[in-house]
Amino acid sequence: MRKKSVPPTSHPESSPSPDAKPGYSIGYGQPPRHTRFRPGRSGNPNGKPKQRRNVRTVVEDILGQRITVREGNRTRALTKLEGIILTMVNAVLKGDAKALTSWITLLRSLGMISEAEQNLAGNWNLRVLTDEELAELRRLMRKVQGNTDQA
Repeated sequence: MRKKSVPPTSHPESSPSPDAKPGYSIGYGQPPRHTRFRPGRSGNPNGKPKQRRNVRTVVEDILGQRITVREGNRTRALTKLEGIILTMVNAVLKGDAKALTSWITLLRSLGMISEAEQNLAGNWNLRVLTDEELAELRRLMRKVQGNTDQA
């Protein structure tokens, strides 16, 4: 917003301060000297109030904190987020089904895998396999079928 230019006017009802020069006018942009901010003093001594932190900021700060993790004889410094992901991956590798579901959901939400990539087992294009690879696949399938017949 642009300031209006208003010529200063003298106010006869305002009593001039003792240090006022004769002919000093009071008006828009020229307040009385006794009401002006003093040199070296702030117009807002308490400052701007602190903003409340939202949940996202708090979570980011907590997950960004560094922790030390022992892996065998070695210790490493990781962020808490890295520690959570490392724990999740280790649980997936141990065969935890819930961890695997959470891991796949996380990877999908990050765009790292798609539904098609997850269901590759049912959508193999056998035409791109070489004759040797097809023979090995057939051998493995017979072996698996033979193991289920014995059970």
